[in-house]
Amino acid sequence: MRTDRKGLVFVLYLLLLTVTWESAAEDAGSSDSDVYIEFLWSKPEAGALARQETRSFVLGKRFNHQVCVAVLRSETPHQSMVLEAVDSRGEVVSRQSDESYSGKKRCYAARLPRWGAPGKWSYRVYLDGESMFSASRSVEVAKSLKAAKFNEPSPVPYVLGRPNYPEGMSPQRFSGRLVWVMTVDAGGKVTHVDIETAEGIGEEMKERALAAGYISRFPMDSRRPAAGIKYRRAMNFRPD
Repeated sequence: MRTDRKGLVFVLYLLLLTVTWESAAEDAGSSDSDVYIEFLWSKPEAGALARQETRSFVLGKRFNHQVCVAVLRSETPHQSMVLEAVDSRGEVVSRQSDESYSGKKRCYAARLPRWGAPGKWSYRVYLDGESMFSASRSVEVAKSLKAAKFNEPSPVPYVLGRPNYPEGMSPQRFSGRLVWVMTVDAGGKVTHVDIETAEGIGEEMKERALAAGYISRFPMDSRRPAAGIKYRRAMNFRPD
């Protein structure tokens, strides 16, 4: 049987219809420091069960992108924090200061001016003075959603919802596993979410995982079958 190149590409695509994204809970992803930097696609509502974690931004204020900062595993009290954005040309395009920053997780508007250069940006954190560099993390910034490479047809999301943790949860109970499966249609919409595994603290977070699934965002892709594709998200929780 003869298979042309286009047909082979489509067959390979079908093999990717069930994708698993697995991560440990609260992976800081921000170099070797104890400063945790997280990028959010939009600002969560107060009391939200989940948030829209992303690795990509779009210039301007349309999506209200956020940068969250927290200091992990530190007993040193902090008094201030400076958050600086550097575009792909190496120019500082925004700087904001928080004179009441204590080290607890706090989120700020990403401040992406339209005159900034698209490409890889870095967000730098300075604790207790602009000369006290602490950490940085990179993010891909596009000129528009339409022009974004991360929004080209793909089975991979550009926004992956993440459950928020229950308030007052004891660190000793921070152990378990949670797996949920999203069904994604051709338009990139998550149409259904199933809980596949919930163990330990994951059992208490099932509703949060459902919320995380529905706020995930995928690129449009006309190659997806009518029944949609399956995308699996797995999280492992472990005490520090």
